This record gives sequence, C-alpha cells and structure tokens, in this order.
Amino acid sequence: MNTVKSLKILFVVNLVSGSKSKIDYRAIISSYFQALPHSIDFFFLTGKDDIESLKEIIQRIKPERVIAVG
Repeated sequence: MNTVKSLKILFVVNLVSGSKSKIDYRAIISSYFQALPHSIDFFFLTGKDDIESLKEIIQRIKPERVIAVG
C-alpha cells in the first residue's frame, strides 16, 4: 500500500525576481497541488519588513516545509 503523508507547505514567493515576464505562481502551484493531499499557503515578499512578517506567518501556520519561489 502506497500512502502519501499530507504536508503543510508554505510557498514564499518573490514576484520581483527573474525576468520581465510575470508568472502566476499562485495559479500554477495551486493547480499542481489541487489533486494532492497537501495543504498549501503563500507568502508574497513585498520588500518591506519581509523577515519579520515571514517569521510571524511561520509561527502562526507552522508549516512542515517552506519553499522559496521566484
């Protein structure tokens, strides 16, 4: 029997990095995880107080994985 453990995942998205073409990371990631048992959340970097805000959201939602995007 093959069972997948459900994970709580936080995606930290930097929208200003990379090329000029903007990618809708939320839509792509949400679509990918839609059929999977994992719970996902997003944190979008703003360039202002990101470190403190990220610490707060990690403390609040307690993700099992934090993934940087962008």
